[in-house]
Amino acid sequence: MQAPAYSTIKVLLAAAFWRAVERGELSEAEPYAFQLAVSDNDATNVVASFVRFGRVNDLAADLRLCQTAIRRPMMDAEAVAAGRENYTRAATTRRRTATRTTAR
Repeated sequence: MQAPAYSTIKVLLAAAFWRAVERGELSEAEPYAFQLAVSDNDATNVVASFVRFGRVNDLAADLRLCQTAIRRPMMDAEAVAAGRENYTRAATTRRRTATRTTAR
């Protein structure tokens, strides 16, 4: 069952950021990188503006989180009213994360 992602989308956003750094697409030395240490909505929006939704959604697809997507900034009431919600399927996310951490 798909549900609003709320703050859980921040984990995928952070992972997409570090993936982009690893690929040389973004720099961990940029001021926005330090926003990752703060888990508030404004900081999340700053990081998302650099990482871009496409990178986050590409990572979700690569991880086979087919029912997870970021479609709007945090606290964007107009986007929510227009039907653009960040969403996930908690059971799939939990299962994929558990598989990856126990496989190491």
